[in-house]
Amino acid sequence: MGVMLPLSGIAFIVGTSVFLFADKLATGAGVYNVLWIAAVITGVGWGLVETVINPLTATLYPDEKTARLNALHAWWPGGLIAGGLIGYLLGESVSWQMKLGLILIPAAAVVVLCIGVKFPPTERAASGISMGRMFKELLNPMFIVLFCSMFLTAASELAPGQWVDLALTRTVHMQGILLLVYVSGIMFVARHFAGPLVHKTFAHRIAVVFVRAGRIRPG
Repeated sequence: MGVMLPLSGIAFIVGTSVFLFADKLATGAGVYNVLWIAAVITGVGWGLVETVINPLTATLYPDEKTARLNALHAWWPGGLIAGGLIGYLLGESVSWQMKLGLILIPAAAVVVLCIGVKFPPTERAASGISMGRMFKELLNPMFIVLFCSMFLTAASELAPGQWVDLALTRTVHMQGILLLVYVSGIMFVARHFAGPLVHKTFAHRIAVVFVRAGRIRPG
């Protein structure tokens, strides 16, 4: 985790920089390939973030995983709110390069904040489960089903959001980014209160019964 988290910040810095200077790195149709490479590098940065923050949160809060993970993921729509409002307030007076370049600030902050930080071992490492054994689980049929389900969920969640601003701005002449901010605000609040709500559900109460009976382990 101590390597991958700062590496994610570096990937964001490199990917964003390639975006900003794509026209200097290639000409004509070649610019598309440069932008594609920049998107891949940035995507790897996102993946590294997810790779670290989920097991890190579960390790730090073993008895509050649901609540803490929901609060953690609330900051994905939180970022959409911040980015959407900043982009809207800056308006047309600021170039898209300046707006996109703002990503470099939190990316650099991640790298700096990770310097000298000692990360705890993950639950996998603490339990003595080898990396090879973990990767063998990739062949588990249920893991493949879960992967496909999450892939479709991510596509249905992310793809429409990419078109909200463009579609609404062109069709009904309103700032679609404000609608995206509004929807993200609802998601932000819901995820922050998801933890307490889960503990009030019937399913959670059934799980508590099984834990007390020794049938399943807590967490």
